Amino acid sequence: MKTKLYSILTGLLMAACITSHGQEIVGTLTTPATSFYGGIVETSDGGFLIGCCTNLYNRGYTVYKVTPEGAFLDSVRFTGIYDMLEVPSEPDLTLLYGYEIEANVYQLTLTLIDDGLNVVNEASIPIGEYDYDLWDGFVFVSPNGEILFPYSVNMNDVFHIMRIALDGTILEDKAFDEIPCGTWDSEGTNDSMVYYSDVNVFTESPLTYNCLGIYKNTENTTIVVNHLIDENLNLIETIEYASYDPDAIFGPESFTFVSTLGAEASTRKTYLSTSMRSHNMTASTIIRYDSDNHPDAWRRFASNSQPGYFVAEEENSLYFIYSSNYRISLYRLDGDLNNLWHITLPSPTSASTSIHTMKTLKNGDLVVGYSIYEQGEPYSNYCIVSDNTLDGMDEPMHAEKPFELYPNPTKGTITLRFTKSEPTNVAVYDFTGRTVSMKSESLESIDMSTMPAGVYMLHVTMKDGASYNEKIIKE
Repeated sequence: MKTKLYSILTGLLMAACITSHGQEIVGTLTTPATSFYGGIVETSDGGFLIGCCTNLYNRGYTVYKVTPEGAFLDSVRFTGIYDMLEVPSEPDLTLLYGYEIEANVYQLTLTLIDDGLNVVNEASIPIGEYDYDLWDGFVFVSPNGEILFPYSVNMNDVFHIMRIALDGTILEDKAFDEIPCGTWDSEGTNDSMVYYSDVNVFTESPLTYNCLGIYKNTENTTIVVNHLIDENLNLIETIEYASYDPDAIFGPESFTFVSTLGAEASTRKTYLSTSMRSHNMTASTIIRYDSDNHPDAWRRFASNSQPGYFVAEEENSLYFIYSSNYRISLYRLDGDLNNLWHITLPSPTSASTSIHTMKTLKNGDLVVGYSIYEQGEPYSNYCIVSDNTLDGMDEPMHAEKPFELYPNPTKGTITLRFTKSEPTNVAVYDFTGRTVSMKSESLESIDMSTMPAGVYMLHVTMKDGASYNEKIIKE
């Protein structure tokens, strides 16, 4: 049932937080009622549909219609809805999906609505007899308009992907014997396959999907495995991503995101956003892998139990956002994961936060959605950020590093000359991610004379918390 809303935005058209680099917050949207999380879809007229989970117990979900100027016009309420997604092939439609149990049968529910909040189609798809160990992943709508639903009936079953048409017709339900499912205990010591967090677009031409999981290999090393699946649901490749640090493990309790930049195989770089646990501390981390899937650059952020979200917009840069210590920080990073700019998004300093949305709009702006838990009452805030960093620039963007390095290539000692803030730590890693040198004093030189010839990665951490990567060639 629709209900007319007379609430308006609690925040409108904020002034720029930082403008020296060309980025600014051009608007905020705040939900008028309790909201634990939710999605956002841009409508054909430039406005928005904002979805909000308002009741965790029965998955109460409200969809608001908002004008381009930020005024709330209308809403419709549902139950049993988990989230909503845009439909790339049908820009006037939005998909809401959820789960229900009827007569001990687990069912996936699909609801299509138009930009006027009218229900266009509803479908309920039986998955199997309800089992406590039944696992379901995030629903994904592919660019060709098909719905993908990853699941397993129980943890002894293999991984499945169901391919569904927009009208709810099951096109295919395929089991992958090569992708077993399993569990992971709280200490991260289980040896089985564990947790498949998402199915998403890897490349659009040809269309390829990721199926991500975290597990321990035969060497008892925690890795991320990525099963690449083509548009016909054929498994075409399995890639293993190792940590950059043998002493750190991927956080099994968190989601993992992956994206690949670069059209040529020889220059292709893969970026993995995850969380790394080291010495009982977990931090949001991005790791870059080269064309041979070796870690060759990385960046750790403040301690955080969840990995950040990222959007790769250019071949040489990406957006990254994470929350920590009651702050939401948005970064623009270059292809080497160095900081181009960053801003702090509005939130109370005493309230915990969690991120649930980040996407680009049709005009190139970025929208970020996050929940704010203030005095036990959560609500969702959406910030629209305009980034003009690349306007008028033809050359790839790279961050200005606060140090100079020479000679490179080197046969022995390299010298560092710091031009801005002081460093606190300098580390050198080999191509496998193994630490070969770590220094917190006398940082102006590093002796590499005893190291084998090859390619190394220098990682410099500054006193202001920024970190930088530089490739070193040892002859």
